[in-house]
Amino acid sequence: MPVPDLRQRGIALITVLLVIALGTVIAVALLTRQQYDIHRTRNILESDQASLLVRGIEDWAQELLEKDMKKGKTDHLEEDWASPLNPIEVENGLVEGQIRDLQARFNLNNLYFPVKPSKTSPPPQTDNRQGIQDPTVTSATGDLQQAQKAKIYHPEKQFQRLLEVLGIDSDKIQILTQSLQDWTDKDQDTHYPGGAEDAYYMDLTLPYRTGGIPLRLPGELLSIQGYDQALLEKISPYVTALPEITAVNVNTAPKEVLMSLSERIDPNIASELIENRGEKGYTNIQQFLQQKSLAGITIPPDAITVSSQYFLVEGHSKFGNLQKRQYSVISRPNNKPARIILRGEGVY
Repeated sequence: MPVPDLRQRGIALITVLLVIALGTVIAVALLTRQQYDIHRTRNILESDQASLLVRGIEDWAQELLEKDMKKGKTDHLEEDWASPLNPIEVENGLVEGQIRDLQARFNLNNLYFPVKPSKTSPPPQTDNRQGIQDPTVTSATGDLQQAQKAKIYHPEKQFQRLLEVLGIDSDKIQILTQSLQDWTDKDQDTHYPGGAEDAYYMDLTLPYRTGGIPLRLPGELLSIQGYDQALLEKISPYVTALPEITAVNVNTAPKEVLMSLSERIDPNIASELIENRGEKGYTNIQQFLQQKSLAGITIPPDAITVSSQYFLVEGHSKFGNLQKRQYSVISRPNNKPARIILRGEGVY
């Protein structure tokens, strides 16, 4: 009887081992891929659940703001909307939120939108027959007209004052202001001496053009000449970007924003104004302007208000291992439902 070739038996053994190893590798790969698919599916489901939870914060905020509008014509920090929604535990997660008054901040787009003449300032007297200003009237009422001019709202001056209050280098303030004006305006006429239009940006290593439209988010400042991350972090608590010109709500504005209303408002005056508004805030702008601490200080009536139409909603949710942070801007026009006009993930 022939004896099997030991060499062939060895090859057969190696073949079997290779088949087993290959099968093991394939099985491990399939199991690993299956585990990845399971984790990915779980993450998608948890992400969706977290998104639904944080969207619920929007519904909560809209309902709360609409109820608040029916209670009165002023907005202040003792109202229900100003209290944060503390973490609420749900099955396998939690959710929390906060509403902030965006009109407690300076609106960067005030530099873009045209300022309407103040309703509280009478127009200059004119010759009724010719429709031109009467020089004799001008001569007799020069002081009055000068006072009227002081009541005209100049957003660029307020922004410059805010930068000054926040400790920004005085050499940069004009550059920051004019660069922002050039970024949003529709022309290519550079504000002198600190502005920058397309010619400046197109000469960069990575060229781009100016926006030519109002800002949607304060973070867009990073694309503008003179602005960097450190500066943005410094000013972001005090600025916003809204789709129309807005006044500062003196019932919710922090000290720094109140100081931006006039170069004559120092920290002591601003603190006194905050203390005097009490729990219920000022009932109207006249009450604010008649404060003793503002004696001799001119503040344009168009620059201030005691009610707000724009709010920031910040939501945070956690479901399983996934977390979501979302911001939403709510518009609440007078006698109209509150609506979401901007939404994004992360920090506003």
